Amino acid sequence: MQIPIHVVLVKSHYSRNVGSVSRVMANMGANRLILVAPECEIDLQARQGAAGAQTHLLEHTLYKTWDDFYKSEPAGVFVAFCARGKKDLDPLPLEERVQHIQNDSSAKGLPLYFVFGPEDHGLENEDLEYAHYICTLPTFGSFKSYNLSHAALLSLYIAKSNLKDEHFTPRASEESFYFPDENIQSWLTELGFTIGERRTDAYKVIKRILLRNLSSPKELRILEAVVQQTIRKLRGG
Repeated sequence: MQIPIHVVLVKSHYSRNVGSVSRVMANMGANRLILVAPECEIDLQARQGAAGAQTHLLEHTLYKTWDDFYKSEPAGVFVAFCARGKKDLDPLPLEERVQHIQNDSSAKGLPLYFVFGPEDHGLENEDLEYAHYICTLPTFGSFKSYNLSHAALLSLYIAKSNLKDEHFTPRASEESFYFPDENIQSWLTELGFTIGERRTDAYKVIKRILLRNLSSPKELRILEAVVQQTIRKLRGG
């Protein structure tokens, strides 16, 4: 059994596209369809788009916000797709990233979440906040933007082609995603850094390092304890 892959659609506008993604997931053996803040209904057009592959569509999970998503979903590897280059995020081709994940012991026992943005402008910065990796899909023509279902199809094909067939054992812990934002920001502020500074945002750099290295919730809580102790020392406590 390969690593499970869940498809996350963010703020999708067109129900037929959601249905078409459901059909693609059935074609490619993906696991769960997750909708975050959808801007369409699961209606007749969605069912027509799914054609005979209705299961993923009918069994989809819906979250109104990212907060709800992260509170409810078990820990996993979050891979977000962007057509446009984002300088501070250093996107890589999906094939390279999948091969890295396959060989990374930190990812063992974790499912993959493939995250796609709305049809008109893709993922916003807030949607990428906790993505472990930002990936691109190959294009060979002048037009770089894919239809939503085409992007899902290509990404799943690349992933399935590169992932080995091996026994997958989910991690025993079903702990949800966790990241110590507030304490890291407080620590950096105590050290004199300005959070949100465009050219040298130390918080963003540290956050990306921790996410890319797939730090576990347990490791992040140990780091948080160290940060809290450092803050107390800096404040003379």
